[in-house]
Amino acid sequence: MLGYAKLINLECTYDLNIAFDKNFNSKPIDKEWTNIYSFNLNKKILADTNFQNNPPVPAIINDNKIIWMIGSFVYGDLKTTNMFNIKNYYYRVLYHKIDRYTGSIRMESYELGLGDFFDFNRKTQTSKEKFKTFDGLMEKANNNRTQRETVYSGYHTGKCKKVEKSKKF
Repeated sequence: MLGYAKLINLECTYDLNIAFDKNFNSKPIDKEWTNIYSFNLNKKILADTNFQNNPPVPAIINDNKIIWMIGSFVYGDLKTTNMFNIKNYYYRVLYHKIDRYTGSIRMESYELGLGDFFDFNRKTQTSKEKFKTFDGLMEKANNNRTQRETVYSGYHTGKCKKVEKSKKF
């Protein structure tokens, strides 16, 4: 028997954007944008973003929430290095969480120094372990108001709604 992929597409509009500085002062950013996230509920992955054939990303998907992380190397980003006074700023992680009942979404941005980047990747083998390790780094960043090593640089919130993929022509 052949299985089928149970896909859902969520159009999420971010309308509240807050950035933090090195003193943990918040600054609103006047910018609104929309992404369409496609999830494979059977495989528990973010299958794509904006129908651009992006590589899949592991996700936690249950009845209440959808959570996923996307990371990128940013070594040499002088603006962020100077803004937070981080010597070895190395990696950015965007942590996303959607409430499946309310449709609310929150994306948090964390800048990892070299030490925490190695700790994050060394201790994690499975995606489940990676999420658990990252929870510890998020707690460290949120409790560390000196904004050093792992920095909580901002968050974005908004609403999501289910959409169908369709062609215009």
